[in-house]
Amino acid sequence: MIRPLNFIGLIHILALLATGCGQSSEQARLDRVHDLMTDKMEPAVEGIWDSAGWIVTEEGEEELWPTTDEGWQRVIESAEKVAEAARALQTSRYAASEDDWNEIADGLIGAANRAKRAAADRDKQELFDAGGHLYRVCVACHQRYMTEDHEVTVPEDAS
Repeated sequence: MIRPLNFIGLIHILALLATGCGQSSEQARLDRVHDLMTDKMEPAVEGIWDSAGWIVTEEGEEELWPTTDEGWQRVIESAEKVAEAARALQTSRYAASEDDWNEIADGLIGAANRAKRAAADRDKQELFDAGGHLYRVCVACHQRYMTEDHEVTVPEDAS
């Protein structure tokens, strides 16, 4: 037989588990954003950035552009994944309650679509420029929503 005190303790533990172990809904949202960024967004943007530009060393210059149809297709797929992750950021599961959040996500979608078109056209300079555009949108988001220790946050001035 369960003693009343143990039963109350069990109910308390179950309640904590049901609410994310006492985690606020805002913290749970921030954790989901962090996971989406590290699991989906970061690998996708790297697929674009790692395929555009040059590496210059003392030994010379190395081009990063794809050299095969498959390589260009991987860039297209990376751009599609960036846009998909950005659209997810606009859903209630991830979205912050402010206009800047959705504007930044729109910027990611625009940059991803630009990169996709450039890859489809095999336009090296446009892919490089689209990668730069994507980088600037990422920086804007990080400046607004990321702390120095790389934690996602909502600024105090957010309304």
